[in-house]
Amino acid sequence: MSDSTLSSSDQLSSPDQFSAIASDTRADSRANISSEIGSEAPMLAVKHQIAKGGQLLFLNLAHFLDHFFMLIFSTVAAFRLSQEWGMSYAELVPYATPGFITFGVCSLAAGWLADKWGREKMMLIFFLGIGFSGIAAGFTISPLQIALALTLVGIFASIYHPVGIAMLVQGRSKPGMVLAINGVYGNLGVACAALITGVLIDYLGWRSAFILPGIIALLLGVAYGTLLYRSQRSDVGQEREQGCGQASDQPVKESLVIQAVDKERVNQKVVDEKRADEKPADKKQVSVKKENQEIDQHQPGGLSKQTLIQAFAVIFTTCAMGSVLFQSSTFALPKIFDERLTDLVASETSATSVGWYAFAVFSLAALAQLLVGYLVDRYSARKVFMGVALLQALSFTLLTQATGLEALLWCALAMFAVFGQIPINDVLISRISQSEWRSRIYAVKNTLAFSVMAITLPLIGWIHGQWGFQLLFTLLAGTAFISVLALIFMPKAVAHSH
Repeated sequence: MSDSTLSSSDQLSSPDQFSAIASDTRADSRANISSEIGSEAPMLAVKHQIAKGGQLLFLNLAHFLDHFFMLIFSTVAAFRLSQEWGMSYAELVPYATPGFITFGVCSLAAGWLADKWGREKMMLIFFLGIGFSGIAAGFTISPLQIALALTLVGIFASIYHPVGIAMLVQGRSKPGMVLAINGVYGNLGVACAALITGVLIDYLGWRSAFILPGIIALLLGVAYGTLLYRSQRSDVGQEREQGCGQASDQPVKESLVIQAVDKERVNQKVVDEKRADEKPADKKQVSVKKENQEIDQHQPGGLSKQTLIQAFAVIFTTCAMGSVLFQSSTFALPKIFDERLTDLVASETSATSVGWYAFAVFSLAALAQLLVGYLVDRYSARKVFMGVALLQALSFTLLTQATGLEALLWCALAMFAVFGQIPINDVLISRISQSEWRSRIYAVKNTLAFSVMAITLPLIGWIHGQWGFQLLFTLLAGTAFISVLALIFMPKAVAHSH
């Protein structure tokens, strides 16, 4: 062995010097490798954060579009098709029924596909599908054709609730406020459906009420697809950066082994370093496991099978009753205002005037979800739900004889209570369902809800044609009281859980 080599080995005789050289060399190697592909890492990280925020925005916009498209026909039928096609309101309403049937029935398939194929991909299909279907509805020339187009709208609209809601609550122990904000977007979709449709009917014709929103949905679909593509690139970039940092240590160790003189000491050093390298991996695994536990810490724990069955029975019963109230009031509201607000509506632009009143009522009602979302995160869900259901029963009872400004005020109170119920059922489901089953449970819930809506729709036309809205309001008050009775049986363990 040469003198120079011996000299080098003597310099390594101190363990502190050995560790210092190893540390410096390892750091230099890491820096060199990272510089080759890590220059893009900051930008990729920024894009990843933007993508996460953008995802929430698109989910909220999707909820807006979901309810908007489903209610365009109600205003079109009330103010234009009844004149253009020579059919009464009661005769036109059943043509919307197939769309609401598919809106409910297809929710189950959408939830299953989302769990198996991917929720993000299903949301992309939602934007594109509902856009094309809306445009198709604008080119129909007969009741049968518009029924087929509305059926397609219902199929693609069915994607949102089982998929989008599951994406919103994933990893959240207190999803009330997030669902409430999302619900506001949905309610604004309901409100804007009456207003925007009314304006377009009066100034551009009823076909534009379908075509223009369809184009907007397609543009949002393209934007959402771009977001998904960039988000995937950001994830790949972060994985590459992490991988290059972990792969840079082995060549350094080999060079140190060649320079070492004391073979036993070097081997021991290698063993020690190997153990040191294994510990972060173990810590990483523990960290991932802990994170998964934190994500699912709000999952049902200690709830018996009987308690879960009882809780779901109450949830699905109140969901069905709430669906009757929501569908009847939101779909019929333009016609209700057309009949009950004759003193307040301008005859020359009746669709626009009714649209403005409906928009004001629905916008006010949207605030109910913020209030209810705040309350269910802090107080007993059963007590909050009970108060909402009692308010529903009272307001619909007062509406039976009301006209003019009085009818407007009681409608606003009724809508406030109806919309306030929406986040409660979703919060209760998120508390007692496992993450891997949640999309399918939401799908079952939405299938039930929208199937009830579909059955309710032809009844609205029939009841209105035979007895008017007075009987309808009486039946809705009774429906709300059924929810009050069902909530008595809600298990306390579920009502108070977080």
